[in-house]
Amino acid sequence: MVEKHDYTVRKKYKSQFLIGSLFFIIVFYFIGVLVYQDILMPRTYIGPVLASQMNGEVADLRVQEYLKQQKLTLFEQDEEIMEVEMSKLNPKVLNIKANVQEAIMRQNSLAWPLYYFKKTNVMDDFEEKIECDLLALEQVVNHLGIDMEKRDSSQDAQIVKEGESFKIKPEIYGKQVNAKSLARGISKSLADKTSTLDLENAYIQPKLTEKSPKLQEQMTKIDKMLETKLTLAFADNSLEIPTEKIVSWINIDENSELTISLDQIEKYIDEEINPQYAGRYQTHEFQSTYQGQVTVQPGTFGWYIDSHQEAKNILEDIKNGVEIIREPTIIGAGYEEEDEFGSHYVEVDLTNQMMLIYHDHQLVLETPIVSGQTGTDTIPGAYQVWNKESPSVLVGYNPRYDREYQQPVSYWIAFDDQAQGIHDANWQGSFGGEAYRYSGSLGCINTPPSIMGQVYELIDYGMPVVIF
Repeated sequence: MVEKHDYTVRKKYKSQFLIGSLFFIIVFYFIGVLVYQDILMPRTYIGPVLASQMNGEVADLRVQEYLKQQKLTLFEQDEEIMEVEMSKLNPKVLNIKANVQEAIMRQNSLAWPLYYFKKTNVMDDFEEKIECDLLALEQVVNHLGIDMEKRDSSQDAQIVKEGESFKIKPEIYGKQVNAKSLARGISKSLADKTSTLDLENAYIQPKLTEKSPKLQEQMTKIDKMLETKLTLAFADNSLEIPTEKIVSWINIDENSELTISLDQIEKYIDEEINPQYAGRYQTHEFQSTYQGQVTVQPGTFGWYIDSHQEAKNILEDIKNGVEIIREPTIIGAGYEEEDEFGSHYVEVDLTNQMMLIYHDHQLVLETPIVSGQTGTDTIPGAYQVWNKESPSVLVGYNPRYDREYQQPVSYWIAFDDQAQGIHDANWQGSFGGEAYRYSGSLGCINTPPSIMGQVYELIDYGMPVVIF
């Protein structure tokens, strides 16, 4: 009976102990749930510093104190250079409080016991958040005993042009150190919880490497541009822009910034395409009244490619790497016209000293004229009226008498870019014949005052003026 009683008592006490222990565990667990709502979980680190059971204020103080207590031994090629006391560099880690508060809000306090079995780091960018006094770091660099100017400097990788292609020239790693690069090396050592720093890890690094996304993106753009196959089709001509031209327009500066030269494209149109193909720059075959078919020299009349607008179009085509055949932007007169000068035009026959005006291919007026005297000859060519004034004052320089002049006239019609025009000339004693030889103009078409009013009314803006 005694043994049975003792067994019953032991069983009772054991049951009470288990219940008490379970109660204690439950209470302890819920206390933890409450506590870990305001502090960091077990095994939580800020960089190399254990910050368990800390709030933002305490964690910040702990980490900053840890940094100030550290010492780093600098060495290069296994040779010790100097020891650096971090307290003299005024180190600090930015945004600790904010990161801790954010981590506390993210953590699950109900699962706090599980955190004992895993390591958590609050700041993955701890190394990047370390800051030191740059002036103090410069003093450290100055005390390294190294003449940085005698060392090779790092050079960025860059895109270079070679012939008709582009390539990335790899970066070069130098051995110079400055305050910022030393700060980077020190931050890495502190984050890795090491007490030494190989100066090689503090060399100034190239900003751009061969694998840099910026260079890779630029090369992708260039490759696309070089796929451009642009053919300009106009006036029975077909001109494919040569690849070497496109390459010459793509420019890369020392920072590998990519540009396409609008000026160079305009220059190509103005100096190579227009002079060879545009109607304005070609001679014109013209059926004259008195001489039959004559060849008229180029002037301001005729069609041509608008170099400014077309250069913009070509630039966009190159950017997009297009393969296209299209008509360029054409301006001027006579483009793809069967009758180049149209049905309304002015004819000036210098040989016969006559001016004739046609409307709808019908002669509506003819008059004798006086053209430029030898030495100030009227320049032959195909022109176009661009200005009319009534009255007007002619202003210019007379090379025959070496003096400036101002001459009032009743009517003025400008047709070229060399100050040639049609106007009345009441100072002329006669018109036509040989008058131009002894009393010729400075290049203008002198017209009898009695008929100049009709001429002014019959000639309109844009009308071709054909002089031969």
